[in-house]
Amino acid sequence: AWHAPGQRQPGFWFRTLYNQPADLGLLRLVSEDRAAGVRIWENPRAAPRAFLAPAVEVVRDSDHAFARLHATKDLQRRVYIEQAACRGTPDFPATSEPGRLLSLRVLPNRVEVRYDAWTPGVLTLTDAYADGWTATLDGRAAPVLRVDGVFRGVCVDAAGEHRVEFTYRPPHWSVALGTAGVGMLGLAALTLVARQPRRARFRDRS
Repeated sequence: AWHAPGQRQPGFWFRTLYNQPADLGLLRLVSEDRAAGVRIWENPRAAPRAFLAPAVEVVRDSDHAFARLHATKDLQRRVYIEQAACRGTPDFPATSEPGRLLSLRVLPNRVEVRYDAWTPGVLTLTDAYADGWTATLDGRAAPVLRVDGVFRGVCVDAAGEHRVEFTYRPPHWSVALGTAGVGMLGLAALTLVARQPRRARFRDRS
């Protein structure tokens, strides 16, 4: 069975289990299929899907990020990014909220986030980091940060309401489209060449 963490951490909101969790005090049963023997539990202490972390630390790679996570008390307050610059607010009061999520919209190959930031930091989306993702911050291109070794994020360097948009396009997609376009043109040219002799013979007979 899954054991709930002792503190709120980035993680899942819902989880399907075939057996009963060890710590029912942290989970709430939201659905049950007795015929299949499946129960769905809600984790009310899971972090929001998008949050702002004011404390930012730069690490060399994912392995170093994972090593630091075990000793981090609040994974929403401190994040680890790889080989990038984002100053954040290391001394931001632990008792104050760093901001407020206004909206989160998930679309095919795109995620739109509106966030009211009360301090600089890394706006973290608990979705998997992968090549092919690009981001804009308030309409301008922004680097996609690898956060905590697995998540995506964008550096927010000023307080205020911000709009972040993540867009996914498979790597080398432009090359693939170009190759497909050249192939279609070649096929069209071959079709025209193949038809020309038939038209010529038809004119000779007439």
